[in-house]
Amino acid sequence: MLFFVVLPLFGSVSALYRTTFVITEEFKKPDCVDRAVVAVNGQVPGPVVRVKPSELLEITVWNKLTSRSVSVHWHGQKQIGTPWQDGSSMHSGCPIPPKTKWVYRFRANDKPGTYFYHGHTGGISTSGLTGAFIIEGDVSDHAVLATGEHTMMLMDWWHAPEEEMIAGFNAIPFRWSGDPQSILINGKGFFPCAVNEVYNCSEPSQCNFAPASLRPYYRPSYIPAACDDSSCRTLELFHGVKGKTYLIRLIAAGALSLYNVAIENHTLTVVEVDGEPTQPFVTGSVDLNAGQRVGVLVTLDQTVGDYAIRVMTRARPAVRTAHAILRYADPLTGAVDATADSFDPAGRSISQPLWSDHNFTFNFQNSIKGLYSGAYALPQVPSNDVVTRRFTFLTTMEWMPVGTSYNAEPSITSVQQARGVGSDRPENFCTQDANNKMRWPIGRRDFMLPSTPALGALYFNLSSVSLGEENGYYELEVGKVYDIVIQHHVQCYGSCDGHSWHLHGAHF
Repeated sequence: MLFFVVLPLFGSVSALYRTTFVITEEFKKPDCVDRAVVAVNGQVPGPVVRVKPSELLEITVWNKLTSRSVSVHWHGQKQIGTPWQDGSSMHSGCPIPPKTKWVYRFRANDKPGTYFYHGHTGGISTSGLTGAFIIEGDVSDHAVLATGEHTMMLMDWWHAPEEEMIAGFNAIPFRWSGDPQSILINGKGFFPCAVNEVYNCSEPSQCNFAPASLRPYYRPSYIPAACDDSSCRTLELFHGVKGKTYLIRLIAAGALSLYNVAIENHTLTVVEVDGEPTQPFVTGSVDLNAGQRVGVLVTLDQTVGDYAIRVMTRARPAVRTAHAILRYADPLTGAVDATADSFDPAGRSISQPLWSDHNFTFNFQNSIKGLYSGAYALPQVPSNDVVTRRFTFLTTMEWMPVGTSYNAEPSITSVQQARGVGSDRPENFCTQDANNKMRWPIGRRDFMLPSTPALGALYFNLSSVSLGEENGYYELEVGKVYDIVIQHHVQCYGSCDGHSWHLHGAHF
């Protein structure tokens, strides 16, 4: 049976961490191109939230947008006892209407870790509504080695507004917005206004410059040209002292890209993934996909000077790059390299895997091992014999007739059943015409949002809201163990796009 538990919202205990987020529409040039953004307290990304484990938060979100509702999801927070504060629009509650406020009250997770927050209504996070959420402390005995830390938020950045991109996804015929024009590091990027170039890596062995038509920047016809190199912000600069070790919190706040991060002449030691401690492993570069966070230790063991940090997108042939600078200071004098201001990180040689190097992807993922010993140990992985149920989800790209939400019965038992046979197979649903809409279904079904938020429908026992498996809702029981098998199916265009999965309020 479906169930819902209501717990007191902390009684009369006052919040220890209070702040206000004011959501506004503004014009900014994060990568030299002027466009409307959704800012938090005037910033893109928004202010960093730094709290202690189990600290009580009270965050007032004031939606000052004129015509759009918003919600803010606290990505990775378990929301034990406060599921209605999760911020996932039409799941945990209603979005915040324009010109109104909502107060999010919840406790942070009980362990240190790297998280973030982002808008969860439509595609509004692609317009800038996001920010880092840090639970302070050492995630493990290995992270104790750090004497300082830096946070690096990575964002996909398109020049078209998110409303236009969403309209394209739902249009007939389907209109693909393309890969992002830029990658932002802590809100800073660079778009080459003069040549408007793009790396076109159709040949894995090399990247060639392509013409401007392949990397346009959005500009309404009534606004004059608004791309100006002189308006670019300086690159993000991370300061450190030679001989010290730093924790760098990498946050993939993008919507599409798989990022690879490397630092010139340095190795990275992974000690945290998605807020959980890992056994340390050393790598030359780090992969992280949309929504993921990876904590790495970096020891400044080179000569005093500047070193390039490069972020490169992978798994898609339209490769984007972004740069930042790691600047050493002398441990005795505090001096830095006198030529630092002329340092050009784009021209530095850094070894990173090609966009099509899937072996690197597999090897990196297989190197992530949970930390199951010591004071910060994770609970042991449950054995197979205690699994209550196995779910098998096939992810596809299919065209569906207008007015329908599925092409076949969803499978929850086997990949073979999910894939279907004969004319039922997903590759037979690739015809785009005026009667079909392109979808990315899970289990061969396009998820349907309820007319009433799911949590409210459960709480008030609204039988008129269908929350069954036919609409993508699966019933679980607290304390039980479940297997989730995810099988990606080749898409209609012959590709297998990479994306990540996560659970709200829980860890795999």
